Amino acid sequence: MASNVVLSTKEFNVVGTRPIRHDGYDKVTGKALYGADMNLPGMLHGQVLRSPHAHANILSLDTSKAEAHPGVLAVVTSADFAEAPDEARVIVAGPPTNLKHLSNNVLAGGKALYKGHAIAAVAAQSVHAAEEALALIDVEYEVLPSVATVEEAIADGAPQLHENYKGNIASHSEMTLGDIEKGFAEADIVVEKQAQESSDEYLQGTAAIIEEGRQIRVQWGTLDGGPASKIVEYAEAQQNSLIAMCTQGRTGLGRWVLGSVTDAVIRAGNTPVLVMPHGEDG
Repeated sequence: MASNVVLSTKEFNVVGTRPIRHDGYDKVTGKALYGADMNLPGMLHGQVLRSPHAHANILSLDTSKAEAHPGVLAVVTSADFAEAPDEARVIVAGPPTNLKHLSNNVLAGGKALYKGHAIAAVAAQSVHAAEEALALIDVEYEVLPSVATVEEAIADGAPQLHENYKGNIASHSEMTLGDIEKGFAEADIVVEKQAQESSDEYLQGTAAIIEEGRQIRVQWGTLDGGPASKIVEYAEAQQNSLIAMCTQGRTGLGRWVLGSVTDAVIRAGNTPVLVMPHGEDG
């Protein structure tokens, strides 16, 4: 057997060491709190209805039966959101973001853009009541052609998601460093392959909790601070203070449904709401 190849004799502060995992003890002993462990007094349970189609126009959306279901305190759709301008603005570092498209990604507007696209959110007194209410929401879809790969999406004649993004290309960025052709010419071996990367969160649970009152307490299982900005803006507008607590896990849930849950909390009367999607929610 070949011996290990020593790539470097340099000593590093972190690489090659075994640092202490400060959350390790809590996790292996069961002390760590995850989203599903949260239980606040009077807490409601939220569930999200998602599109079964990869691409479809939403012809009608009737939530009246769900709203009348026992135990349901709020049902939210994109119609409950303020109208966002159909224009691109720089929100964070990177390409500009279309505010209308961002809003419609939280809850779909007139079209479902991917399988699993959130259509409506329900807040109820129990998770069972919330699930039953979801089944009572009547959505009429016009199924449209869809594609499954990037190559298919940018091909001529591909179905368009947004009219103002021709060829399904939202932005084009190019980074150049050094002389690429010279590097290829001088290389001993050139390997050309195509790689696809999948999400790194498929085994990680998702949960968000929002509690409103004199203080707004937000708990979500994420290392991503992006979702917090939406709650901070709301807290400032309501002249409330904010307490943010991160539970175990790493998810981007807040980016997609936190706005919906916030609206449900407000309409349900300052009652904490837990959203804990099932596996099929993604």
